[in-house]
Amino acid sequence: GGQPLESFIHPNRCVYILGSEDHGLPKDILTRCRFRVTLPSVNSSNFNVSAAGSILMYDRYLKRNTPQCVIDSTQSIDYKQNGNPRNKRKIWRQQ
Repeated sequence: GGQPLESFIHPNRCVYILGSEDHGLPKDILTRCRFRVTLPSVNSSNFNVSAAGSILMYDRYLKRNTPQCVIDSTQSIDYKQNGNPRNKRKIWRQQ
C-alpha cells in the first residue's frame, strides 16, 4: 500500500523502483524509499511490471504537461443526452 496515484505529486527528480507483481519489493528496499504509490485497479490489485511502469510514466507526463484542473462538484453533465445512461460527468475547470 501507498499513496494513491491519483493524488501523488511526482518529484522533479526521482527514480522509480517497481516491484514484481507477486512479491512486490523487499522490505530493505521499501525502507529506503521516500514515497510509495498505489496504482488504481478495478478487477485486480496487481499489474505486471511493464503495465505498472507505463501507467506511472503516463501519469507523470500528464501531471507535468497539462494545466491543473479541479472538479467543480456543483455542476454536472447528464450523459443520457449523449447515449450513456450510467453516470453524470463532473465539469472540470482550469485552475
